[in-house]
Amino acid sequence: MIGITEGDLAQWVSGMATFLAVVVALIFSLRQDRRADEEARAKVHVWTVHERGEWQLVISNRTSYPIYRWKVTLNWSVGPKKFEDHVSQEDEGIIPPGEFRYAWTPEDMARATVDASVSAQIDFTDHRGKNWRRQTSGELKNLRSPSL
Repeated sequence: MIGITEGDLAQWVSGMATFLAVVVALIFSLRQDRRADEEARAKVHVWTVHERGEWQLVISNRTSYPIYRWKVTLNWSVGPKKFEDHVSQEDEGIIPPGEFRYAWTPEDMARATVDASVSAQIDFTDHRGKNWRRQTSGELKNLRSPSL
């Protein structure tokens, strides 16, 4: 051979196998972290309820982290007329983990009756600084630029 002994070759192969094992473990760890983050973000929802003549905005944050930056866009229609309203951290503060209800008085209360069709979407920044939108369809979308 070319100056390589069996001992040198065995050490080289053993070293490469160890290196590959570390790389594979690191890849799986990063994938697991990414999946856990995606699952956490998927646990942020918003909807409205109309009870006893009052509207309420319900925000569910089932993550382990508070949400400091957020904005809910509420769209509703009565017949052919459409309306829009916004509620944000400037109005209600942070959203800690859990489910919270906030009184919501639509700008044009006379038109936002129990017969109104209301949809809500939430834009928020997660604990890693990434911006997300839970659309009215329920789809979670990564926002490239913050809308907050």
